[in-house]
Amino acid sequence: MFTWLGIGLAFAVALALTPLAIKLARKLNVVDIPDHRKVHSAPTPRMGGLAIYMGFVLGALALGLYTRQVAALLIAGSMVFGIGLLDDIRNISPKLKLLGQVLASLVLVQAGFCVRFITNPFDGSIIALGVFAVPITVLWLTGISNAVNLIDGLDGLSSGVAAIAAV
Repeated sequence: MFTWLGIGLAFAVALALTPLAIKLARKLNVVDIPDHRKVHSAPTPRMGGLAIYMGFVLGALALGLYTRQVAALLIAGSMVFGIGLLDDIRNISPKLKLLGQVLASLVLVQAGFCVRFITNPFDGSIIALGVFAVPITVLWLTGISNAVNLIDGLDGLSSGVAAIAAV
């Protein structure tokens, strides 16, 4: 029950703040300008991550679980949000974005988030990753961050896919 309160709060905050994030992006002229590679025909606000981030932070804090792992999620999430916001405003280099994502992944690994084994899809056996656990975890987390970023070309697509994946 308590978890649903945090999830509900995160959803409500993100929903309520999305129009405000759009207004702020337009006011600050943080918009994506259409060109031959874009599907939109008008300047599109680029700060939608602000509403999602605030929902995530307030939802996580509402749960009242102040553990090392929650702190790591908040720190890593803040790092990824900061990189994304900086990219929305200044268009930073892919190398800098990748570095930030790897560092955020390492924060999570340091707090104990690690893929230590995988299941063989053919026979259901467990495959221990051993010394490859940390590199595979960092690769997985960085890869997912980039996958979500790559599908961010249409309004709501990345947030919709992320919501479906989370459910």
